[in-house]
Amino acid sequence: MENIGHYLLMLFSGLSFGFSGALIKKGAAQLKLTGGIFQMIWQIITTKYILISLVFSGVGYILFMFVVRKAEVITATLIVQGILFASTMVFASLMFRESITLTKILALILIMSGIVVLLAGK
Repeated sequence: MENIGHYLLMLFSGLSFGFSGALIKKGAAQLKLTGGIFQMIWQIITTKYILISLVFSGVGYILFMFVVRKAEVITATLIVQGILFASTMVFASLMFRESITLTKILALILIMSGIVVLLAGK
């Protein structure tokens, strides 16, 4: 799995998941969720940002599917999750002005350090 293409797929998969996570917040803020269960489901599936979020999430899964065909699932998952965490933090900061605190930065450094250790041990 030392192919640069697999790492690019992991990168774009994580970015897709991260962007999807930020968009879901924007969509959830628009929901009224009134009426019966079917009306609420209809509101959810017809909210623009939720639909876009589902598309990006689907893209992330499709890219990840191509990665795990040739890569170790644990290694690939940890890399994608690290990218997801970092990209969600950036997208949430840009889209919603959420703060990037020292605690979040330290957590990101620990996660990325763990990924580096994992890759170095291969």
